[in-house]
Amino acid sequence: MLTAAILLLAASGVSLPPQQAAVLKAGDQNKLAKPVTDWIEARMAADTVEQLKAREKIEAAVVGAKRAAKGKDPLSLVGDWEVVFGEAREFPKSGFKKAKVESLEGFAVWVPKNYNPAKDPLPLVLLIPDDGVSPEVAIEEVPSPVRDQCLIVAPDLRGLAMDELKASPRSMLAGLGHATNTFRVDRNRMFMVGVGAGAGPAALYAALLPTFFSCLSRVGGEVPAGVPAGNLELRPHQVHGSVEEAITWALEQAPRNPYPSAFEYSFTLPWAGRVYWVQATKFDPEGSIPDGKLATMKVAVDRAANRITIDGDFVYQVTLYLNDVIVDLDMPVMIVRNGVEYEYRASRSVGTLLESYYMSGDASAVYPVVVRAIDFPAAPGK
Repeated sequence: MLTAAILLLAASGVSLPPQQAAVLKAGDQNKLAKPVTDWIEARMAADTVEQLKAREKIEAAVVGAKRAAKGKDPLSLVGDWEVVFGEAREFPKSGFKKAKVESLEGFAVWVPKNYNPAKDPLPLVLLIPDDGVSPEVAIEEVPSPVRDQCLIVAPDLRGLAMDELKASPRSMLAGLGHATNTFRVDRNRMFMVGVGAGAGPAALYAALLPTFFSCLSRVGGEVPAGVPAGNLELRPHQVHGSVEEAITWALEQAPRNPYPSAFEYSFTLPWAGRVYWVQATKFDPEGSIPDGKLATMKVAVDRAANRITIDGDFVYQVTLYLNDVIVDLDMPVMIVRNGVEYEYRASRSVGTLLESYYMSGDASAVYPVVVRAIDFPAAPGK
């Protein structure tokens, strides 16, 4: 059975790349999922002995899947690993409230009555309240027919200035981290919704973290000065007259594409360097470049030529997380940085695949190859 994200893409009429469609039968996926579950539990418990045992079983299951993979390396089957990771992760069945706003430290959470941690994941709304409004009241003001369709997390940002939100993401994202660790969330359908004065922080974080959110939906408010317009254009963005309209519109948007083949991004804050499958590890943050300029990066993939082109200005080093949706990892990959070519020959790894998933908890973070610390030559004309 395909993941909810893949089913939603199919229903929306968006064609999936061949590498992202599932190839293995459910039985073969289950043979991978069981030891992956064991590995996740051992990794969470820091039990290295059990991790090694589970890793050996995963390696054996990968070897066993080669015949069913129709001649492909099983580690190249991105769609199948999305299913495996989605099935392997187990979530609590108790310890939370349903159909009632729950107040936790620094945020509030709403879990609809129909939530079942053993079934398909639910979309999530990160709801940023208006100035002075508590997270509990903000959630209660969402009409129940809309509220019952999704998980809702509302952070408590009362008394926090924009500079504080820029300095650290903790206050904004603590509730989101709790939700993705506690509940079965559809990571391709996480929506940022800001109300009134909360629209400013919502727009800021939607621009900082395009990897997380599939759209930005605002109820009035303003986009803060200095938020790069191009960053906001990486996903749908619309202003509405009510919270009901804002969330309804968000729920209608297409799921996130976790592996886009072309995007452009401007870096502002030191801690916000991840953009989809590219992590900028060295760049000049906002305010450190003369004339008010920003570090920018433009990425384009020509999969037919197996070529990744990255043009960076005030960007000095990146790490790439790769899979066979992005490029063909059976072939040499040409990585071009500011016009300078570098040929990379990849070797897929079970360990890399598992750690990439574990660090994000995102079933659509399927990366069997990581290319670290790729240095950039100076941009042309510099």
